[in-house]
Amino acid sequence: MHRHNPASLALFFLSFLLLEILAETTHVVNVGVEGSFFTPPTLSAGLNDTVLFVFGGDIHSVTQSSFSSPCIRLAGGFDSGFNGRGPNFDQPAPVWALTIVNALRIA
Repeated sequence: MHRHNPASLALFFLSFLLLEILAETTHVVNVGVEGSFFTPPTLSAGLNDTVLFVFGGDIHSVTQSSFSSPCIRLAGGFDSGFNGRGPNFDQPAPVWALTIVNALRIA
């Protein structure tokens, strides 16, 4: 019978837990394909996740703002700048990536 060292088992489980914590998911949000809408309209992104905004329609932006001043970037907030295909649908849709780096700050 083969016996495992308890320290080795603990290290294995800690490694597995660390991988779960550091795991990342890529989410895709389509922007402006159906007017001025985001599809899906909401999502839950976790730490180290990446959100890809695909600007498939007219010119739009993704801006971190407040409900009282929508489209005006918060101080230190993110802003994709204007993206989209405009009238030229022969070109591929621009993509902008947003990475969640902690619960309070997004890069």
